Amino acid sequence: MFPRYPSLVRRLTHHAAATITVTFACAVTIAAHAELPLPGAQGTPAVSAVAPPTERLVVTATRQPVREADTPATIAVVDRADIQDGQLRINLSESLVRVPGLSIQNRQNYAQDLQISSRGFGARASFGIRGLRLYVDDLPATFPDGQGQGAIVPLSAVESLEVLRGPWAGAYGNSAGGVIQATTQASTRSPAASLETIAGGDGMRRFGVRLGAQAGARNSIRPAALAGYLDYNLLVTDGFRDHSATRRAQWFGRADTEGLLGSANSRLTATFIAVDQPDTKDPLGLTVAQWRANPRAAGTNAIEFNTRKSVQHRQMGVTFADSLQALDWRINAYLGTREVEQFLATSVGAQSVATNSGGVIDLARDFAGAALRVSGTTGEAYTTSWSAGIEWDAAIEQRRGFENFVGADSSLQVGVRGRERRNEQSRSSNVAAYVQMRGRIGQGSDLSSDRWGWMWSVCASELAFSTLDRFVAAGNPDDSGGVRYRALTPAAGLTFAQSPTLQWYASIGRGIETPTAAELAYRPDGAAGLNFGLRPSRSKQAELGMRWQPQEATSVRVVAFSVRADDEIVPAVSVGGRASFQNAGTTRRTGIELGAEQRFAGDWRASVALTRLDAQFESAFQQRSVVSGVTSSRIINAGNLLPSVARLNGFAEIAWRVGQPGLSFAVETVARSAMFADDSNSSQAPGNVVANLRVGYRSDWGGLRVQTFLRVDNLIDRSTIGSVIVNEANGRFFEPSPGRRISVGVAISLP
Repeated sequence: MFPRYPSLVRRLTHHAAATITVTFACAVTIAAHAELPLPGAQGTPAVSAVAPPTERLVVTATRQPVREADTPATIAVVDRADIQDGQLRINLSESLVRVPGLSIQNRQNYAQDLQISSRGFGARASFGIRGLRLYVDDLPATFPDGQGQGAIVPLSAVESLEVLRGPWAGAYGNSAGGVIQATTQASTRSPAASLETIAGGDGMRRFGVRLGAQAGARNSIRPAALAGYLDYNLLVTDGFRDHSATRRAQWFGRADTEGLLGSANSRLTATFIAVDQPDTKDPLGLTVAQWRANPRAAGTNAIEFNTRKSVQHRQMGVTFADSLQALDWRINAYLGTREVEQFLATSVGAQSVATNSGGVIDLARDFAGAALRVSGTTGEAYTTSWSAGIEWDAAIEQRRGFENFVGADSSLQVGVRGRERRNEQSRSSNVAAYVQMRGRIGQGSDLSSDRWGWMWSVCASELAFSTLDRFVAAGNPDDSGGVRYRALTPAAGLTFAQSPTLQWYASIGRGIETPTAAELAYRPDGAAGLNFGLRPSRSKQAELGMRWQPQEATSVRVVAFSVRADDEIVPAVSVGGRASFQNAGTTRRTGIELGAEQRFAGDWRASVALTRLDAQFESAFQQRSVVSGVTSSRIINAGNLLPSVARLNGFAEIAWRVGQPGLSFAVETVARSAMFADDSNSSQAPGNVVANLRVGYRSDWGGLRVQTFLRVDNLIDRSTIGSVIVNEANGRFFEPSPGRRISVGVAISLP
C-alpha cells in the first residue's frame, strides 16, 4: 500500500491548494570574553506591554497544559503581542531573538532559510533547521530525519511560540537540542477580515489579507459549529545583496469545530499550509576581503552559474481531541508534498568525475504521519499525572541530479539543466513511543502545600532510511543501501518550591540527533552513493534552574546547563552550495542563561535575555574531504571552539505603550560576540551590538481597527555578519546583514 501513497498525497494536496484562492534610546553592555570583541547581531523583536500571567501554562514539556512551575524543564513563551505588533512577520528570528539559549542567524538568503541553534545544537546547518523539532499546531514541520523548515511557519497567524530547551527535548525522540511549538490563532466565531501592507528597504514589500467566517451556531439542536479563516501573505524583495531577489507566497487556512459525536468536550481542528517560492536567488558566501570591500556583492560564481532555488510546499493536517471516561485523547494526522529545484555553483571540471552527482538538485518528497496521545491522572492522596503516546512519520523522496551546463568550449552554457547524473528513491520512517509521569512528593491530598515535585519520561524511537539507486553507469556503481538508528532517550527531574514566588528545578536526560537525508546525500571522499558511514550524535544533558517572580510585575529565570555529545555531526566541507558531513569526537557545552522582565509605572517595560555558552571539541579528530578531485586532510585540535557558536548572546528592550488604542514605542539592542567559521578556528566573524527602534499607533474607528508602525532596524548602521557557512572550502564563510533599514506598515481589520 505504501508505494502507492505518493500519488495519493500529491492529488490531495494539489486539490486542497486549488481550493484556497530615535525618541528614547536604550543601551546594553555585555562583558565580552578576553579573546573576543564586543558581541553583536541583528534582530527585530517586537513590543509588548502585556503583563505575564501569574499561572503561565506550557505544553511542550508534558504535551498537556500544566503550570510552568510544575515542570523541571526550561521553557520560554513568546506571546502574540511580541510576534504580531509592529513586526514584519517574515522570519522567526524577529520573535525568537528574545529567547535565552537560542542563537538565530538570519542569512538574508531566502534560498537557505534561517539557522536556529539551541545551546549549540543546529549550529552546523548549512540550510534549514537541524537539531530542533519544529511543530505548528502540534503537527510536525520537521521531516522524519530531523530536517525542519522555518519558512513554512505562518507568522501572521501565530498566537504563541513555545520553546523547550535542554534534557526534556529527548522526550520527542530525534531532536536532541530542543522543540519549537507554534500555535496559531483559533478560528473566529464571527465574520472577520483584515488587510495589511508593509514596505521597506531593498524593494521589500509584504501584502497580507485574511478572511474568516462561521457556518452555523452551536446549540442544543445543532451541537457543532464550524468556523475558519484563510490567511494569505506575499513577500517580494530585491534582497540586500546582489543576486538575492525573492518572491514568496504563503497560504494558511484553519477550521475549528466542537461538540462532535455528542461530546461537549470534543474539538476538531484542520489546517492547511502552502508555500510557493519560485526562482529564489542564492548569493552564496563572501570571503573576509569581499565582505569588507562590498557587503552587498554576490559570492564568486553566483551570478555566472545563476545559483537559485525553487520551492513548493503543501501540507494539511487534522487534530481531534476529546475527554472520555477521565482520559484525555488526542489524535492527529497529516500529509504533504515538497518539491525543490536548486542550481549550485559546482564547477564544470568537478563534474567530469564519473561519481559526481552534478550541479542541479531536483527533489520531490511526499510525507505523512499520525500520532495518538492519551493522558490522565491516577491516585487520590498522591495524585499523579501521566501521558503516553505513539507517533509515526514517513517520507518518500525522489532525488535526481543533473549537470548545470550544456555544450562545451565556445558553446558552453552554465546555469542550466544538463545531463542526468543521479537518480535514486529514498524512504525514511520514524516511529516513536513514549510515556511520561509527573507528581509531587508529600503527604496528604493537599498537593499545593507539597514543595517537592518530580517528573520522568522515556521515549523509544527508530529511524529507518533506505535508498534505491536508479542511476548505474560506468564508474558509478549501484549505491543502493540502508541504515537504521535506534535510541532510548530517558529524562528525569525534580522541582522544589522554596516559596510561592521562588522555585528551583534540576533535570538530566539523554538525546539523539540522527543524520538528515541532506547530510547523508554526499560523501566527504567524493565517491558516489550515500554517506552511510555517518553515525548519529548521542548526548547527555543536565541543567539546574531557578524561577523567581516576587510580584506580578517582576519575572526572573536563570538556568545553568552542561551537554556532552559523542560523535558530533560536523560539516566536512562546503563548496558551491553543497555540504558533506562527518563525525567528530566528543564535544562539551556548558553555559548559563538569564531571562528577566520588569514592568514599571507609566506603562514602561524592560526585558533582557543573556546567554553565555562555551562549546568546544573535547577530543581531536581528523577531517578529510575531496574537492575537485583533490584530497585534503587536517587535524582538528581538542579545545577548539565549535564554529557558528557565539560565546555571548544578548537581547535587551525598553518598551512603552499609552494603551490600546494609542501609541507604542520600543528600543531594543541585540548583541553577539565573535564566532569562528571553521573547525580549525582559523577565521571568525566579528561581534557587534545592533540597536533597533519601533513606533506604532493603533486607533479604532467605528467597527474598524487601524494599526500603523514605523521601525528602523540597525539604527546606527553597523556592518554585521548575519551568519557563517561552516567549513566553506574556499574561505567564503560570511553572509552579511543589511545596514540601516526603515520599514513602514499599515493594517486595517474588522474584528
